[in-house]
This record gives sequence, C-alpha cells and structure tokens, in this order.
Amino acid sequence: MNQDQALAQRIADNLNENAVDFFTGQEAIVEARGASALRQALRSSGWIDDDAWTPMTLALSTPLDLARLEAAPLNIVEVGPEAAADWTSVHWSSFKGTPFTKDARSWFVDRWTHIMTGPFAARAQSLMAYDGSGQPVAVTTVWTAGEGRPGLVEPMGVHRDHHGRGYATAITLAGARTLQRRGASSAAVVAENSNLAALATYRSAGFLTQEQVTDLKRA
Repeated sequence: MNQDQALAQRIADNLNENAVDFFTGQEAIVEARGASALRQALRSSGWIDDDAWTPMTLALSTPLDLARLEAAPLNIVEVGPEAAADWTSVHWSSFKGTPFTKDARSWFVDRWTHIMTGPFAARAQSLMAYDGSGQPVAVTTVWTAGEGRPGLVEPMGVHRDHHGRGYATAITLAGARTLQRRGASSAAVVAENSNLAALATYRSAGFLTQEQVTDLKRA
C-alpha cells in the first residue's frame, strides 16, 4: 500500500507539473477507476469529481444466455482493417451523430487502422453486425488480457438509423462470446450514468452493475 501511494503521488505530481504536455483545452480530465491511491493524491492537489460512470461486469465462467443474440436477424462477423470504412462509419453515427465528412472519415479510418495494426492489436477483436439487407448496423471491439483474466468491451455502438431493434444487446453478447472463447474470465464495460440506453443495453445482456465512480478534473 505504501508503495502504491508513493507511485500514485509520483503520477499525480507528473500530471500536475506537466499538464500542458498531456491535456488540451481549458480543463484536464483523468480516468482513474479503481486506482484509489491515485484518486486520493489527485483530490489532495485540487482535482474534483467530473462525470459519473457505472462499471459493469459479466461472468464468463458459465455458458452465456445467448437468446437475445440468436433472436436478432443479424450476421455478426469478426473484421479487421479491411473493414475500416464501414466499421468507423457505424461508430461515427452512433457516437457523433454528425455528418461523416471526407476529412473526418480519412482521419478516423487512419486512426482505427493504426489501432488495429498496432502493438496491442493481438489483444483486440473487432466485430461488425450486418442486417438482412447486408448493411453494417452495429460494431464493437473487445480486448483480452489473457487466459483467465477479465476482458473489456470498448467500444460498442449501433448506427442511429437502426436503434430500438435489439442490435446493441446482440452485438454486446457477441463480443462477450468472443472474449469467452479466448479464455477471458469476465467481460467488463463502463457506461456514463447519463447514457441510460447504454446502461439498459448492458443490463439486458446480463451485465451486473458495480459501484459508480467519477472521472476527476481540474482547470
């Protein structure tokens, strides 16, 4: 614990002293979920609570309830960089909801391709769901930490033109199944408390809510 506190203080000091190197804009925001010593060190130096989030977990040690996945009229496949244009288009619609301009598309495709071919690519698996007409409608990426360890669902999204059809729950369950097949002990996700639709989706997929946590911010 003393070593954790010492390390936490070093990280906090680094963030405080070199903020200009790490952050842009008028506020600095840090996600330090589960890092109690770091959160304490940051609060002691003036950081305050920001947005609240709810961590959620799904045990993968037993068979998954895939009824909602099997009921959805979707073709869900594992994809790689070759599907970057479609994957990013669905993600952009889900999270941005603004026109996917040529410049935005070029930037996002390059960014996603870089992630999917980078040092951690072997730990990631991206999925894309197609509806009956062959249109890409939902996406997710899951990340494994190795056999017997928790995995992560991040991100997950459904194209805005296809909300309300159960696709979010289906693609989430498909992601959890992928993690289970890769030996993960559980699947974890974190959703903003203000995002009621996301919270409802993960609950419908069987995720259990944990104690909420906030980001930390300072001017």
